[in-house]
Amino acid sequence: MLELNKVMFVGRLTRDPEVRFLQSGSSVASFTIAVGRRYKNSKTNEMVEETAFIPVKAWNKQAEFVEQYFKKGQAIYVEGRMQQENWEKEGQKQSRLVVNADRISFAESRAEAESRRAGGSDRAAQPTGREPRPPMADEAGDPGPAPSDDEGGQAGVNDDLPF
Repeated sequence: MLELNKVMFVGRLTRDPEVRFLQSGSSVASFTIAVGRRYKNSKTNEMVEETAFIPVKAWNKQAEFVEQYFKKGQAIYVEGRMQQENWEKEGQKQSRLVVNADRISFAESRAEAESRRAGGSDRAAQPTGREPRPPMADEAGDPGPAPSDDEGGQAGVNDDLPF
């Protein structure tokens, strides 16, 4: 049986990332992203908004990248894997799921981030309707070439039959 543990989120940081250093010399950045979802309630026909708060950990170079370039409220793209953390507190077993980040990238332009930080309108905090750009090679690996706009929105579609 094939098993897969992969998640991708675009959300906003709920606070500045906190970086700490382990005895091994590794660094780890911890932060939480708020990920929203809007849908129409089929019974009431009203729009409903939900927000999930996702804890994330980034390690070493990714931790330094997050600490240097991301602040509270900024949009972020995170790709990684879920991991369950277990511990005991006052005799009670505790656990939570966290995302261990493999890739991290900006999910808004520099101008959008600066406008929001400068107290721009609430529109800067709203989704722009654009897909976030994939991570750049020097940020977090090489995601491959992006589809070009001149393909009429049909990127990756091949109408030719294989025979």
